[in-house]
Amino acid sequence: MFRRTKHWLWLTLCWLVLAGNVWATPCDVDDDGDIDRDDLTLIQKAILARAPVSGPDDPRDPDSNGRIDSIDGRLCALRCSRLRCSTINQPPFANAGPDQSVRVGALVSLSGAASADPDGDPLRYLWTFSSRPFGSLASLIDAATVAPHFIADKPGQYLIQLIVSDGKADSSPDTVTVSTENSRPIANAGPDQSVRVGTLVSLDGGGSTDVDGDPLRYTWQLGSVPAGSSATLNNPDSVNPTLRIDLPGRYLIALTVSDGKLPSLPDTVTVSTENSPPVANAGTSQSIPFGGKVTLDGSRSSDVDGDPLTFRWSLLARPAGSQAVLSDATVVTPSFIADYPGTYVAQLIVNDGRVDSAPASVTLSTANAPPVANAGPDQTVPLGSLVILDGSASHDPEGAILSYSWSLTGKPAGSNAALASSSGLSPSFSTDLPGDYIVQLIVNDGALPSAPDTVTISTANSRPVADAGPPQNVAAGTRVQLDGSASHDADGDALVFAWSLTTVPLGSNAVLSAASAVKPSFTPDIAGTYVAQLIVNDGQLDSLPVTVVITVSAANRKPLAVAEAIPGTAPVGSTVLLKGTGSSDPDSDPLTWAWSIVQRPGGSVAGIVSPSVAQTSFVPDVAGSYTIQLVVNDGKVDSDPAAVAIEVLPANHPPRITSTALTSATAGVAYRYDVEATDPDAGDVLGWSLVSSPTGMSINPASGLIEWTP
Repeated sequence: MFRRTKHWLWLTLCWLVLAGNVWATPCDVDDDGDIDRDDLTLIQKAILARAPVSGPDDPRDPDSNGRIDSIDGRLCALRCSRLRCSTINQPPFANAGPDQSVRVGALVSLSGAASADPDGDPLRYLWTFSSRPFGSLASLIDAATVAPHFIADKPGQYLIQLIVSDGKADSSPDTVTVSTENSRPIANAGPDQSVRVGTLVSLDGGGSTDVDGDPLRYTWQLGSVPAGSSATLNNPDSVNPTLRIDLPGRYLIALTVSDGKLPSLPDTVTVSTENSPPVANAGTSQSIPFGGKVTLDGSRSSDVDGDPLTFRWSLLARPAGSQAVLSDATVVTPSFIADYPGTYVAQLIVNDGRVDSAPASVTLSTANAPPVANAGPDQTVPLGSLVILDGSASHDPEGAILSYSWSLTGKPAGSNAALASSSGLSPSFSTDLPGDYIVQLIVNDGALPSAPDTVTISTANSRPVADAGPPQNVAAGTRVQLDGSASHDADGDALVFAWSLTTVPLGSNAVLSAASAVKPSFTPDIAGTYVAQLIVNDGQLDSLPVTVVITVSAANRKPLAVAEAIPGTAPVGSTVLLKGTGSSDPDSDPLTWAWSIVQRPGGSVAGIVSPSVAQTSFVPDVAGSYTIQLVVNDGKVDSDPAAVAIEVLPANHPPRITSTALTSATAGVAYRYDVEATDPDAGDVLGWSLVSSPTGMSINPASGLIEWTP
């Protein structure tokens, strides 16, 4: 019917769509650029009604035959193949990586690998300096790649901007700050959580960091809670506060940490009783062989709700000229061939059936890895010593031969010290004045320089190192002994200890027994997190502070045993029910039961049927008094015994009639029969009654005399 052209697929599709009376694609029939009008739907309705056109310029009649028919729909579909009818492109977003704190002279490596594109389009990268310290000549190397670098040549702050492009639109700029000054700490409020209503949620700020190694203070705040919730944070100034989830919905909690100089930016964690978005994990960065098969791995992606995941991979960046494609973008472990040397960035988005994860990316590079410089350990030497440096621990990941470049970057004022050689494995110099000498080493593998490494040669005292011992977990009320005995001083100086409790639970009155001892102690009085800090001094310098965390759980309380016997009085041979179901534990710990007979009559060998269950029984075999005991255990401690007394009576035997009954009587003559009986149980009182009798016959219930006049 139609000539096969490059548009045959569109014609076929449009024909199938018309035949099925279903429209899936908007089309700009009147060619005015307004693709939001559902012109195909208009054509469909007109075709079904065989509507006439409104005139020669009716946009619904592109073939101008005076009526709207399937040919118009096919022409519409051809027009819809134009680029402006396709899905609107979504711009990418840039991620310039975390802020950094470095030394002057350091080689700074940047990374835009966390940048992403919602459509999975490949990205191009543009890095620029927004600002540099006064006098800096720093320049970006490889500014159009994922991971450029530069030398921080002056003290101060460097502000670098990243913009990425997917070939159709640029992202908004993102910036990263590289500073040689004190750096702002980074708060980490922990991963989002999905829990049930009523759960006591423990938050975790332990992943917060400070690149300068300063001790951190924690401040947690509830940002938002479901309407009507009375939830509050317990211990909001601790590393691990808690929160009771009292209503369904989302709870937003913000964490700010401070290093004593600067507060961090807030980080938030969401605790939800609803579905949580999954977390994509694209795997770890790899060094890959040129021309080899590369297998990606998203198996560590997760969903806290346990929902099954679907996978969507894309290649965001490839070396120029590369034609690499993924084998299957929807499987857990797709692969591709690294057909060009350079850097590849793969992005993964997972979906739990309801919501997409945030994109995760992984960088894979065939480029030469830079070597690693190692200038050797710091040294303390006498004044006037000949110092021999050692760069032999430097190495190159590919095993390339290294060249060495040494420089004396710092020395005491007035010193004339100089390196005997700036190259070679082990140059030397002499210390001519007291103080610190800082020597820098950069190695080169013939293609790339390493980051600088420095070694400090000192004629002064070395700072001691504090060690507060390992973390501990104890119950409230248990004495905790701290241990700083692993602290040391490189010069062998005697140490003075200064301990302090920097964090205790709200309401705790715990104090250290001896803050200047090597091994002080304290007794935690309530459950929670305790943080002890240690600083040691060698008589000249304090160490950097170190901390140890003691996690204290609530003290266990003894369970309560409750024993019942039903009935409390029973004859020999009957079954007595024993119930311990009323026993309880104040900490709601699970219980175990232990029944025993602690008192019984002589000759009894009766036993309890199942002595380790909550409800059981026993059959007394001898008359007398029995005492049954129950002890319950919560997994840690026994309860006090609970006892119940049972009185057992002898077994009863039926009496027996011993007299012979008079079985005849004469009408009108009084009949008398005095029944005689015996009972094997001595002392029992007998009672008498007639089971059946003729009219007028009676029996004395006390004596057994039967009287009757027939």
